[in-house]
Amino acid sequence: MGVDPLDMETPLYDAIDPDELNALLGGAGRTGRSPVEVTFQYYEYTVTVDSNGSVTLTE
Repeated sequence: MGVDPLDMETPLYDAIDPDELNALLGGAGRTGRSPVEVTFQYYEYTVTVDSNGSVTLTE
């Protein structure tokens, strides 16, 4: 967006709880567990985070 992340009206860490996101994704890395992917909207972006640690932003 061309804006300093600290200048955002709602910082990402206030829009989604990072501890809860880690809890959701953390268990998927264990042997025998299926991969997990979490997708949510943040401003005009779609954010996808997966249990491999990949983060993707799309407009």
